[in-house]
Amino acid sequence: MDNNEKYQMNEMNLQAYRLMFIPLEAILLVIGILIQDQPRSLFHFFLAFGLYSIWGLWFPIVRSRQRVVDYFKYQTLAKHVPEDLPDLESYVHDKDVRRQVNEELGISANGARPQEA
Repeated sequence: MDNNEKYQMNEMNLQAYRLMFIPLEAILLVIGILIQDQPRSLFHFFLAFGLYSIWGLWFPIVRSRQRVVDYFKYQTLAKHVPEDLPDLESYVHDKDVRRQVNEELGISANGARPQEA
């Protein structure tokens, strides 16, 4: 599988992860409306679960999946990919490695390519 295929597959996974959390949050919103007149402890439980599902599950999963997508997207778009490019695992988990790879591939902040003079 080449980088373009890996990019497309991981991009589809990223969109699927994003779509999975929309119904979860909608369900939690409906539950919150339905239990409005119930004991406060029940309301606080669902509030805590809702916040955890966003901050503890959704953000980390989507952020790491986005980095995987970026890793393959930038390689697909690059005119030249260095042979000694760090591996995917290092790119996803290490900010310094991400900065190095982005510099080697000519990527500036937020995925924008620098303007050529």
